[in-house]
Amino acid sequence: MMDEALTKVLLDRERLLARIEQQRSSIKVSLDALAGPIGIIDKAMAAGRFLRAHPLAAAGLVALMVVLSRHTLFGAVTQGIGAWRLVRQVQHMLRRIRLLRLAGYAQMLFRRIFR
Repeated sequence: MMDEALTKVLLDRERLLARIEQQRSSIKVSLDALAGPIGIIDKAMAAGRFLRAHPLAAAGLVALMVVLSRHTLFGAVTQGIGAWRLVRQVQHMLRRIRLLRLAGYAQMLFRRIFR
């Protein structure tokens, strides 16, 4: 009696394992057809995460697309040089502001020390 019940359980187990294997192979065939589109979507998502993490790169990419779409190569080069000059001027101004701020801190410190 116990052997019959155990045999029945083992047979059911074997049938279920065979069914599971058949379902896995069916799912694998279905997913293999989607591997290409999923790969493209995955790369697009990775690019989106990179641009979100690096906003300056995103802004540069947009600026490059705008420049290249509206002008010839010569126009793009001249605008690039103009943008480079603008960035350098802004950097210079920021350095001067920082130096002025440091000078102000130094004056404040000397006033407190030599009162």
